[in-house]
Amino acid sequence: MRKAKVAILGTGNIGQDLLAKVRRSAYLECVMFAGQRADSPGIIRATRMGIPTSIESVSAIVASDAQIVFD
Repeated sequence: MRKAKVAILGTGNIGQDLLAKVRRSAYLECVMFAGQRADSPGIIRATRMGIPTSIESVSAIVASDAQIVFD
């Protein structure tokens, strides 16, 4: 089964919680975790986990191959 590609816009507590749930999902794969601040704890954490990240916010989401976007 192919996983649906998702992007998460927002790297705060809610975005980080959503990322954790997506990572556990058998049906979803996070292809972009985007925000606005390079020093965001969420961006730092996702980068360490190997998740593609960006501080380009919506532009990064549009440029990704995500099929679903969580905001």
